[in-house]
Amino acid sequence: MTVEGFASLREFIRRAVRQINGVPNDVLSTLENQVRLHHELVLDAWDEMRSRGAAVIHVTDRDYARSRQLVNEILQAEGAEAVTLRRTPDLVARAIIEMIAQEVAPPGATSLAAVVIEDGGRGSEAAGTNGNRVGG
Repeated sequence: MTVEGFASLREFIRRAVRQINGVPNDVLSTLENQVRLHHELVLDAWDEMRSRGAAVIHVTDRDYARSRQLVNEILQAEGAEAVTLRRTPDLVARAIIEMIAQEVAPPGATSLAAVVIEDGGRGSEAAGTNGNRVGG
């Protein structure tokens, strides 16, 4: 649970964005596949993700549900002790969505849902959130 863990996760997301031409939904799918095999990618970044996730307010229900499911799968696979030690998984789920949006966003754009994963990057209006954090 280190800053280095966060840097590793961010670098993985950056590579995924470059390799698959920045399609947010595909980036999340790539991350899901990798993290299911290598839980430490998220677990090592947990504390930093939790603190960053607290500031995220623009996440759609679908994005949040998908990211939260991934985080829950990781915790379940790690066992009861991991669930006890890893507080506020909802914040980590929000941070995952935000990190992808930041990496996919054009240079100079402010991230907070600059790209919405569920709609392929058309933005929050197309997703029906009008820029507001929905559900969760």
